[in-house]
Amino acid sequence: MTAQGTVLWYCFLLLIALGFQRVTRCLSTLNVFTLFLVFFLLRHGLTVPFDATVNERVTNYPISSAVVSRTALAIAVTYVGMLCGIWLTREVLRTPDVDPARFGAGLRVQGLASGVYPDLFWMTVVGVVGLVALVWGRVPRDILLQWREGLSAEQYRAWREAYGSATHYSVGLVPYFGSLVRWAFLPTIVYMMYSLRHHGLSYRIGFWVTLILSAAIGLISGQKAPTLFLLMGLFVTAWLGSGRVAIRLWDPRLILAVAVTVFLVLPGLYAVQYPFMDYVPRLQLGAFRLTSEADRGLQLYFHFYPQIYPHLLGASSFVLNKVLMLGYSGLPPEQLIPVSVVGPDYKNTWNAAFIGTAWVDFGWWGVALESVVVGLVLQFIHHWFVTSQKSAALIGVYAGLIIAASRLSEASLFSALLSWGLGSSLLLFLLIKRPLLPNSPGTAQELRGPGPAAIEA
Repeated sequence: MTAQGTVLWYCFLLLIALGFQRVTRCLSTLNVFTLFLVFFLLRHGLTVPFDATVNERVTNYPISSAVVSRTALAIAVTYVGMLCGIWLTREVLRTPDVDPARFGAGLRVQGLASGVYPDLFWMTVVGVVGLVALVWGRVPRDILLQWREGLSAEQYRAWREAYGSATHYSVGLVPYFGSLVRWAFLPTIVYMMYSLRHHGLSYRIGFWVTLILSAAIGLISGQKAPTLFLLMGLFVTAWLGSGRVAIRLWDPRLILAVAVTVFLVLPGLYAVQYPFMDYVPRLQLGAFRLTSEADRGLQLYFHFYPQIYPHLLGASSFVLNKVLMLGYSGLPPEQLIPVSVVGPDYKNTWNAAFIGTAWVDFGWWGVALESVVVGLVLQFIHHWFVTSQKSAALIGVYAGLIIAASRLSEASLFSALLSWGLGSSLLLFLLIKRPLLPNSPGTAQELRGPGPAAIEA
């Protein structure tokens, strides 16, 4: 991108950030848009002017300037489309503006009712943990022994492939639901347990058990993102539950969280994968993966479709392809693209933001319409939380939704809704939630509904 184009791009990003702040207040108040916008700007914003040759540098696979320009234009269309979807939904639903101090006072979990039927909640916890354990039974024991003894970079890669082959959602029905509960339900249960810790010892014990299990799954899977997002989710849960939801750049909590994530957590996770690498190169690699790597993958989606492979018309999703019987028998784009670039023996996936799969399926119409839908979905979630009576469990669920929304910068809309919990964890909560007395403060008793549990003290 030329110097003039770079200046125009950053002016555009500034206008987008101001637009999000004007419509959602996400830069001054913690809500579902906050991390979503931050991660989208990191992955598909700040480094776009400098990523024209990123594929050539990383994989020795040059991308034409026309594809690079088309990708940048699609990103711009996406930002505008999301803002339009948010604004339209806000106007239709008449979402009220919230004052951070007054609104935050009603989020302090110490004074909130639990908001769930205990029997249904614990039945859900047992089911989720049991299904995770059932899927883990498929993991090869010899690979686990290798992990315990320490892995080289090559062994680490082999471990990720073996783990993925045993637990991938496409292997069968049990692994599919196991994948759903691992990445969607289990982290949300961790956040709910933390928010419910004032309601009894069982919730405090449950929090530590599910936290350790979720962290172990993230580490042993060989992927860094689950552990990183789990820790971020805990931070968000604590922030929401404190009631101090206003965002200030000089807030010590924010400064400490960013510093720990960037300078300790990310390099530490890369030390597991690359034990031979020094601290500074691991820091640089983490920064690249958070920024230019996302643009690199997205460019390939716009390169291969439809010039080399035809648009899939909805079949990019494994689930939709099967359920709707679309008849596509090839590899999904996140597998087909790396195989086309690296070779048939490559086992990992190259995922991209929802823009990529929208383009693969329907081209420009897909990019524009799906961007509006993303804005609609996020605004609906925000409206639901703002207008709902608050409970401790609701705070944990909303924290999970904030984290799930941030995954849209690296996953398809369908994957975010189902696999990462943006829709599935919300539906789960609605099944086990206990109604509150109308217009009651958070300390009021909960309604004795049709569920099996008695009212808690």
